[in-house]
Amino acid sequence: ERVQSEAEAEATDGPEQEYMYESELTESTDSPAVQKPSELVGVCTRDSSEVVQTATRAEVRSQNLPHRCTYCLIVDGSEKKVLVQKRVAWKETYPSHYDPCPGGVMGPEETYEGNAVRELAEEMGIVVGSALSPRSVEPLFEFWFEDDRVRNWGLLLKVVFEGGIKDLTLQESEVESVRWMDRRELGMLLEEGPISPDAAVAIRRWLHEDPEALIPKKTRSQGFGKPWQPTFTAPEPGGQSTK
Repeated sequence: ERVQSEAEAEATDGPEQEYMYESELTESTDSPAVQKPSELVGVCTRDSSEVVQTATRAEVRSQNLPHRCTYCLIVDGSEKKVLVQKRVAWKETYPSHYDPCPGGVMGPEETYEGNAVRELAEEMGIVVGSALSPRSVEPLFEFWFEDDRVRNWGLLLKVVFEGGIKDLTLQESEVESVRWMDRRELGMLLEEGPISPDAAVAIRRWLHEDPEALIPKKTRSQGFGKPWQPTFTAPEPGGQSTK
């Protein structure tokens, strides 16, 4: 897979989505440590996303406490592609995995929308309300995810980004690279990985509930073939969706 430099990105007239914009960091050989261990996190329960207490991020990770997270689905202006990031090798959860809906752990007083706006600016340099992202974030659905590393309530939110790869400012401590993916490429990522499993749950449900997502309108109207469909089973109350 070819990686395009910043200079090449600005000089290239071809399709931008074919390339990746990669942060220049060397990989750590140490095992992933908790990032921002003293950061305060809102702790909830397996039955509800309502915050019931506060803990540090280190406590949340060591005890796998239930908490809240945002998942930001970043689509291009034509809503045909999704911006997918690759997590750095030293992330505390799912290092070096691809993430089609980046977001973040929420503080005790944060709202989902407020956290999403903050995380988009910090991780990607996407400023909601700016010329390149003029629309507000759109909440889609809440879901529960659980494995041996993470237990959290997540909210998937959609944001439209009308800029290109070169308009992003990646947070080097979090993001290794980014690229645009269409529905077929997302399907391949879900089947082959590596993809963050919590993000996979959100993306599978989104594609299941919106069969025409990322499909050009012309293709929809002419009925060219059957689009790729994910396997998805709705979760039981308080339970986890299949990945």
